[in-house]
Amino acid sequence: MTRSRCGRTAGGALRLMMAAIGLSSGACAAPRSSVPAPEPAPARGVPATSQLVIAIPDILFSDTSTEKTDQTAAHDARLRSMVDGLRADLAGSKRFKVLALTCGGASCSDRAASLDDVRSEARAGGARLLLIGVVHKMSTLILWMNIMVVDVASGDRVLVHTLSFRADSDDAWRRAGAFAAKHVVEELNKSRHQTGDSVDEPSPVVH
Repeated sequence: MTRSRCGRTAGGALRLMMAAIGLSSGACAAPRSSVPAPEPAPARGVPATSQLVIAIPDILFSDTSTEKTDQTAAHDARLRSMVDGLRADLAGSKRFKVLALTCGGASCSDRAASLDDVRSEARAGGARLLLIGVVHKMSTLILWMNIMVVDVASGDRVLVHTLSFRADSDDAWRRAGAFAAKHVVEELNKSRHQTGDSVDEPSPVVH
């Protein structure tokens, strides 16, 4: 696994990347699974014959649950565990070489940052694909995870996937991350993603 410096993403970049995935770009509004994402541009496709470099920044997080307990430390630990697992699972598939963008540089952490800034970081590291993940806590029991894979060169969406999971616990986050990683590997290996089609998918529930 390769690691590239790039910090914890600031609020401006969080909103922009959430908007790119299909969440509201407002003040961390809850995701709406019943509203379809914008029509994706045609993807360039994923060649099946070689190992691809896929950049995976730190997973983003928003919380509109209004819980009074400060869970910052717990959420930071769960985010770290989730992104580490996601990177390890994709690397372990032998299909991908993972470039871990930790978002420490000015281009990612600047409040004016955009998805293009993160794509630039990925491109500089030699990545062909960029995977962005956002977890949103809507309530004590309901959380959403949104995944988007884009072609680094063109910015075209290759895959958009949303799942919900229940309970804000270490185990629930672990299972959600493992499910997402397995799904991404399977979908990017399918012929339809190798021939240029892109897919927006329904929202499964991980119990």
